[in-house]
Amino acid sequence: PEVGQFESSSPLVNQLVSNILWTQRGNLMGVPTDCPQRDERLGWMGDVQAFAGTTPFQVDAAAFFTKWVRDTRDSQVDDGRFPSMSPQVYGPDGFYADAAWADAAIISPWRVYEYYGDTRMLTEHYDAARRWVDWIHRSSPDLIWRAGGFPGDWLNGDRVFLEGYPRTGANTPGPEFGTMFFAHSTEIRSKMAAVTGRDEDAERYGRLSEDIKSAFNGEFVGPDGHIASNTQGTYALALRFNVLPDD
Repeated sequence: PEVGQFESSSPLVNQLVSNILWTQRGNLMGVPTDCPQRDERLGWMGDVQAFAGTTPFQVDAAAFFTKWVRDTRDSQVDDGRFPSMSPQVYGPDGFYADAAWADAAIISPWRVYEYYGDTRMLTEHYDAARRWVDWIHRSSPDLIWRAGGFPGDWLNGDRVFLEGYPRTGANTPGPEFGTMFFAHSTEIRSKMAAVTGRDEDAERYGRLSEDIKSAFNGEFVGPDGHIASNTQGTYALALRFNVLPDD
């Protein structure tokens, strides 16, 4: 059921909000699907990761996410990797451990908690979230995530096939993209621990998150604040995920 509304003095903005609601109605059908332009309709997790904050604002999504977050655990493999889609239809060797997509299994439950304040999903999901962050850590001993890559920042401006439109300079490289999501998921992991009463874990993953941010800054950020790739996507994520130092 619809629970949140937004209306402004702009008919254009109001139409955009209506489009978003209808997009949600068309894509939350038992699983959060994607790509209505293709006969695909899979539960790609990158899409819902970006939309997980919008969803509970517009509709009562508690039951939907309770069910779907369990789907992500059903698809998690023994070493801790989450898939890029849930339910996973390609088996244990297909589309796993992609930054932002797999991270949806951490980010989405936290966004739902931010709206509802219900810790039950976090408690149920706690160990699965730990195993995912620990897998990235094992795979990234210098805290720069080089293991992922696909699909990354795949809808960047370089993909706009328009005459006269730039075809280079918009793609955020995989190590930058992945490391920022590594920091963000680890920080959320620390917050999950704190709100479920696991103080030691909260402190440990909080320190790890800060260490990842330091590694990111040491590897990619210049003294003047410029980030190596110099893309809009990189700056937007770095600011949103609080990766950069205050100065």
